[in-house]
Amino acid sequence: MLQPAKDEVARHLERYRAWERLLLATPADHSVRGKFEDAGYTLCVLMGQRCAREAVHAAEHYLRDAAAPLLERSGKGGGQERATHAFGASALGTAGLGTAAAGLDGTATDRAPVLSDGRQVSMTGAATT
Repeated sequence: MLQPAKDEVARHLERYRAWERLLLATPADHSVRGKFEDAGYTLCVLMGQRCAREAVHAAEHYLRDAAAPLLERSGKGGGQERATHAFGASALGTAGLGTAAAGLDGTATDRAPVLSDGRQVSMTGAATT
């Protein structure tokens, strides 16, 4: 079976988590809900799952399983710690993501999620520097 690139899965999982946190902070915002649902759909397609929760679970396991061989050679421990070591906490959706100023037109807004590497996700879903 054809598998997606691990860095793409990690990037889309991180984006999904960022929109999820923003949606929890602003549940009545329909544009945020739409972007969150789009991020979930993308994960579904990438992971071959029918619902976003299953896709997130599959992505986390895919990244965790991919980290195991890398760390077994280096003698590192197991579990969640392995995947965090190989891909960074954000790949598993555990990084603290906040909000920052970056609207579609460049005006200040407190709605754009910030990825763990400091890039902002615009309302179109694209990461910016």
